[in-house]
Amino acid sequence: PAEIAETPSSQPSQLSQEHADEPVVAIRRYLPAVPQKKRNPRYPVSASRQGKEGWVVLNYMVDPEGNTYEIEATAYAGDGSFVNAAKRAAERYQYEPAHVDGKPIHSGAATRITFRLSEGQVGARPAFIRRYRAFSSQVENGATTEQLDEAFSALVEIGVSYLYEDAYLALARSAYANHLEDHVSAYRNLAHALRYQDDLKVFKTNQFKDLQRQLFWGQVKTASLAEALETWNVMETDAHKIENFESFQKTITYIKGMQARGEDFSATGTVYDHYRYSRKLLASAFSFTDVDGDLAESKLYCDQGFLGFAIEPNVRYNIRDDYQNCTLVVIGDPDTTFTVTEHW
Repeated sequence: PAEIAETPSSQPSQLSQEHADEPVVAIRRYLPAVPQKKRNPRYPVSASRQGKEGWVVLNYMVDPEGNTYEIEATAYAGDGSFVNAAKRAAERYQYEPAHVDGKPIHSGAATRITFRLSEGQVGARPAFIRRYRAFSSQVENGATTEQLDEAFSALVEIGVSYLYEDAYLALARSAYANHLEDHVSAYRNLAHALRYQDDLKVFKTNQFKDLQRQLFWGQVKTASLAEALETWNVMETDAHKIENFESFQKTITYIKGMQARGEDFSATGTVYDHYRYSRKLLASAFSFTDVDGDLAESKLYCDQGFLGFAIEPNVRYNIRDDYQNCTLVVIGDPDTTFTVTEHW
């Protein structure tokens, strides 16, 4: 439910008068679909017998009757049988449909299903540990790209059986991406690894804090400034213990100064193999340029509403002032690259 409209003179906006006729993203208030019946999927027998764990992210549509359709697994870890089990479960989901102006509508929804053994496997297989340590040793010793490729391929080849292993594989992917100077992939994989900390306590306290610091610098390096501020808010509780605290403080001061000055900034985006790219927005407007590939659509999730719209390169999309905390999700062909610029 959305419309692209010109900015009325009475519309609250941060645009200067010279930009008053540019397209504006108008987010209509709506009530999102609410799950009424979401039974857990059956744990695949073969995966259970082999002690395998994993997760699946599903995206799907909900029709005006509350039924799901167009169910797609956009990402997963672990055995492929988890995907089939998750999809079968989602086919039986029931929702109270989304509403606009009191009328039920079609809407998008997503869910993440975790397949975890009841005894809570914490740890990794000996073979996984050996290959992870071999890869880490290559990284620490400054191995050549060829040597690192071989060690990384061996680790990926063994696959993931437990959630604990998935966390460390994501950590390895981050280190490998850093070696290739793919900083966006590096910080995304590091963020993925750290999400396991609350449930599994994968990392020791000091290691976790060190990884948080790495995540912060990765977010700054890739101009993911809203995420960097969120990471800093978590780190700040132990700010007095942070090594090189002055560097962090100086960077935070600079980011907040950019906000005060209304200074635009850009980042390179890539649509990965699950057809999505996302970023939390810091500024009040954005645009897409240098698109190499196909971007199908974009979705904007804000505290006050949701918007889906077709992407037009070189068009500035402006978000109303009264809509806050927005996350931009871009959908397109895998490996499509682009530049997203945030404007004030």
